[in-house]
Amino acid sequence: MALNTTNAFSSGFERGFGLYGAVQDRELKKDALQYNKEKDSADLAYTKRKDSQNLGLKRQEAEDLAKFRRGSLKNDSDQNALTGQAALVRARTAQLTQQGTNTRNQTELLKQEQLADPDSAASLKMQSETEENQAQREKYQAEADRVANQTNRFSAASNVSEIYDLASTSDGMFDASTLKRIEGMYQANKGAGVFNLGTVSADIHQRGTMAISTFMTDLAQGADPEMSPEVLRAFTTALGIDSSAAIGRTVDSTFTNAPRWIQQGNYEVVSQGLFSAGATPSKGANGEVQNTLNGDLYVELKNKDDSNDIQYYFPPLTENRSSINSKNLNLNLDEVSQAAAGTSYYIQQVGPAIKPAVKQARIMAKFGNDSGDNGVEKFNQRVTAELESNRKAIQNGASTTNFFADPTLTKEQALSEEQMSKMKSNIEERILFGAQVQPKQVMVNKWLDETKSALTQQKIPVGRNKFFSLSSIPDEDWSPQLISNLNGYFDETQEGEVVINNQDGLLRELQELKFLTL
Repeated sequence: MALNTTNAFSSGFERGFGLYGAVQDRELKKDALQYNKEKDSADLAYTKRKDSQNLGLKRQEAEDLAKFRRGSLKNDSDQNALTGQAALVRARTAQLTQQGTNTRNQTELLKQEQLADPDSAASLKMQSETEENQAQREKYQAEADRVANQTNRFSAASNVSEIYDLASTSDGMFDASTLKRIEGMYQANKGAGVFNLGTVSADIHQRGTMAISTFMTDLAQGADPEMSPEVLRAFTTALGIDSSAAIGRTVDSTFTNAPRWIQQGNYEVVSQGLFSAGATPSKGANGEVQNTLNGDLYVELKNKDDSNDIQYYFPPLTENRSSINSKNLNLNLDEVSQAAAGTSYYIQQVGPAIKPAVKQARIMAKFGNDSGDNGVEKFNQRVTAELESNRKAIQNGASTTNFFADPTLTKEQALSEEQMSKMKSNIEERILFGAQVQPKQVMVNKWLDETKSALTQQKIPVGRNKFFSLSSIPDEDWSPQLISNLNGYFDETQEGEVVINNQDGLLRELQELKFLTL
């Protein structure tokens, strides 16, 4: 371990050098005292120096602190000044922003006032732009529909051609894989007008071609033939009106002829057809007088949330045979005759050739299975049961219009063998192809009659103890489209009570139609 040099020397001296005398001892003591004195003096000087240094440091610290505080106060003052300036800037900015908002509000108010005036420049400009945009949308939509129709019709025509070739090269019997292929083409061709395999195969359309021929012959001879529902249905098929691209689409604002209440996105197009038509004289390109065909369509709609909610509206027959655009179509009867003749020839030649194959495919699809059952037995059982049920109902006095018999057959008449055979054929075609003996136009007319009857019984409140009765509307003004327009403002409760669902909208509609002045 390290030695403590100071203590060791003193101890050793006392033990080892005890022979030293008193003088030596005194000298040693003197040296020790001097040493201690010098040491104390040095310690004091050191302490004074330290105290002086500490005092200087404290003074410096105090000066520095004071200086810092003076600077801080100045910074605080500067900061306060800057803060005040910023506050002024913010206040001025807010003032300018509010002034800008007020200006914009005033401008918008002035703009709205101008737009409210139908004769103002702003209103006329907005109306012009709106009409231009609408026309452009209709143009694009019409072109899209045309292209879609062309594409679909080409594909559908190819399917018909393939089945025609199959039927022409077979013995009339087809294996299961071929029948499945035909069924696939049947489904693909739905909504394809004359290329719909059910349409071309059904006897009602064979009879329709003859109805068109008779109508055109009578017209050419100067007669004024009636556009019966059967003729209207036949023209619907011949002109391809039932194959519009609109079918299956949701009705929105692009359907410019639809009532406003139908344009809300709740309804989709189920079918459409020629509802009314007439021949009117007009001048051709060379000034010659010629007859033109014009008229209105019916458009059948189904509520997407309620399949039992079926509605109709009645746009004009338009250039692309569509219920969407609004440009009326006037068809030269010569053109109509040519189109009808072509359709008639096609149905008469192709229909009987492909019907056996299509019929077999439909029977297997609806009544057969993949285990080898072609479905013929079950299908025949179904037809026989419906035939017998209809026969009993007719002989018991039921109207034949509710069944698949000849609509002209009266309940007093007994059913002959020929009539039973015809009714059996109608039942088969209804089951397999969805063909209805009764044209859709008859059903639409019934809907119009019933709806008009319900509407004319309604009274609308127009003030205190004042009512407007829809029965006051002149009978000649009750067009199909008016019935459709007004029908949307009423609902029927579960108890069968008719209630108004939008009184303000109904009043506005009646005012716009000039039936009501408030």
